[in-house]
Amino acid sequence: MSKSSFVFVHAGGNGVAHEYFSEFNEVFDNRLIGGDWLKLMLEKKLIHPADDIRNFYLKKIINAPHSFLHYPAEVVFRNVDETDCDEDSICAVSYITHNEFSEIKFNQRLNIDHKKINIESYEELGNLFSGYFDLCVLSGQLKLPAGLKSFDDVKDYVKLNCNNLLSILVNVAKFIHDSPFENVSKFINGTPFHTGLEMWRNFSEGFGGICAEKASALKYFCDILEIENKLVAGLSRVFDQDLNDIIIEYSNDPKGVDLPRVQHLLNLIRIGNEEYLVDSTGGNIQFLFVNSDGAKRFFEKGYKARMFSKVDRLFLYPLGKSAGDILLFISEFHLPFTHWDYTFDQGLGLAILPNMYVGAYFDWGGECTQRLQSHYSKISKRLGFESPLFVEPGDNKESEGTLLGVNYEVLINEMMLQYWNSEFYTGHISLCLQPYSFDFWRLPVLSKNAKNLLLS
Repeated sequence: MSKSSFVFVHAGGNGVAHEYFSEFNEVFDNRLIGGDWLKLMLEKKLIHPADDIRNFYLKKIINAPHSFLHYPAEVVFRNVDETDCDEDSICAVSYITHNEFSEIKFNQRLNIDHKKINIESYEELGNLFSGYFDLCVLSGQLKLPAGLKSFDDVKDYVKLNCNNLLSILVNVAKFIHDSPFENVSKFINGTPFHTGLEMWRNFSEGFGGICAEKASALKYFCDILEIENKLVAGLSRVFDQDLNDIIIEYSNDPKGVDLPRVQHLLNLIRIGNEEYLVDSTGGNIQFLFVNSDGAKRFFEKGYKARMFSKVDRLFLYPLGKSAGDILLFISEFHLPFTHWDYTFDQGLGLAILPNMYVGAYFDWGGECTQRLQSHYSKISKRLGFESPLFVEPGDNKESEGTLLGVNYEVLINEMMLQYWNSEFYTGHISLCLQPYSFDFWRLPVLSKNAKNLLLS
């Protein structure tokens, strides 16, 4: 009997099964084994997860793949020569999901339930969430009404009346808004898009996320407290079709339907008889918490948003449950390169902080370096900012600095390790550090009753 290592690969997914290992004293020949074998492995605790949250989602994907728009799990055993396993082991690579979900029955796609998954994760890992939440309160960053110190306190407090609930939600949303707008944590922990629960862990560790992740974090908070909520999509153009229908059609035929780029994601939360439009993105997007009267102008005319150098007018489209759930599940579990897209293709960079934008670009040296640095310098000059600094790995003192506590050199190396063998990206990675101030774009927009409940 040979001691073997079992390595999971989340094929076409977002890495939820990244770095899962199991050791067992059996020899397997090359064959295909179904999901039942994986379930047995989980039940016998022969699989050692990277952490409890990823283990939760791995179990869900294996036991109820259609709930995540996944195919049933499969295990493919490869020869040692095809892997990095040592000669004394048989290495198995498990393809537990697939990026194309058009063969999943239509009624199964419409039965997916993001709220249900959130609640089940809280039922199993509630101690983790409460710990993350309480750490945020203890840090002084998350403000709660007098006498409240923990999530347990909050659960009792919001049951008393709608005003209490509104007070909690305004301050939780503001906390999420003020958390860093960043993509750093995605590269550090190998998660292209964080779920709502993972986002609360991020908050407790001083990290944050981008708009869709923050909307998911606020949705998670609402879902586990049984607060009615839905998502609102932001597009940079007027869309004359029903976006809900297009998203559902896309889930039916991802190759045949052109899904418009959803550039922004917000929350719509019902408290009593009133609905509140909430934007807790942060970065250079103003904090928005307005009732239905205040939200009318945003739904009718859109609103301006500026992340770094470009001003966009975003047009808002409320999403029904099915469309909203599909959009989040695709982001959370089907886009293995979404963090690269956010950072490079969409130009969000690694972080948009109160006084600095940190961009990243692929750098081939020589003329390419000069051209890219000139590009950023021209933007800086046009906007009237200080000249940017450029961080090239191992080449200057700036590389010794840190971003959200992560050394620039370490961050660049981690990014390089993740992409070096990808067919999509080439070149070295350099950073652009651009000091700035966009105070105008940070003025909050609040309904009067929400403004009165915001704690400082």
